[in-house]
Amino acid sequence: MKWFKHDSDANMDGKLQEILLDYGLEGYGLYWYCLEMIVNKIDYDNLTFELEHDARIVARNTGCTVKKVTEMMRKFVELGLFENSQGRITCMKLLTRLDKSMTSNPKFRDAIAKAKQSHDPVMIKPDLVMQEEKRIEEKRERIENNTQQAAIPFDDFLNLFNNVIINTNANWSKLTIVNNARKARIKKLVTFAKQRIKLNGDDSKPIDYLKDLFEMMATDEFYSGRKPSAAYPGGYRWSFDDISTEKHIVKFIEGATA
Repeated sequence: MKWFKHDSDANMDGKLQEILLDYGLEGYGLYWYCLEMIVNKIDYDNLTFELEHDARIVARNTGCTVKKVTEMMRKFVELGLFENSQGRITCMKLLTRLDKSMTSNPKFRDAIAKAKQSHDPVMIKPDLVMQEEKRIEEKRERIENNTQQAAIPFDDFLNLFNNVIINTNANWSKLTIVNNARKARIKKLVTFAKQRIKLNGDDSKPIDYLKDLFEMMATDEFYSGRKPSAAYPGGYRWSFDDISTEKHIVKFIEGATA
């Protein structure tokens, strides 16, 4: 198949927003590259929607490392953008992008119709439908957990982060806008903090744990952004979106406790 339908506002999808936050255009580009590779192999006798190339080949073709490709692919699967069944990477939702108008081959048209009838409707449910269901579920959870959510206002987190910068002189950009993508990131940070608190066996509040965590990161030469390099003689300037990724936080914690 030579082409497939692509929404012009796909970048605003919540799952792809997470990919952009964590991996930038590298992750976003890899996602669409993989879809293109899958679609390129689709024919009337091949409706498996499987990504045939492994991480080594994808890494070679994209100029990325095998480790990074593997990490990003795991994230795609975790978010439900792809499926992983015994090492087979598929994207069954692509089936919703196919219709009879995309081919004049009668065998292909018949194969598309049969595939849509035979596959699990949950697996191929359009992303827009799933997003709407997700919004309804999130609204229900917000109503049920309104009291708990109110305990951690986003404005308080904004002030917390900016005060850490002021008090430690970290080379970080101040957090000025808390948009929906950053609200999702903050919620993930709170969940992460709760998990660490439980693991440590103490009774700290998530907001206090995060304050202590960012203060420690801000005093570390590398994570504070004060460590110069050839590319950044004055030190790398971290943004909230950079410093708050789970990858960097876990790496810092592992290094601090090693």
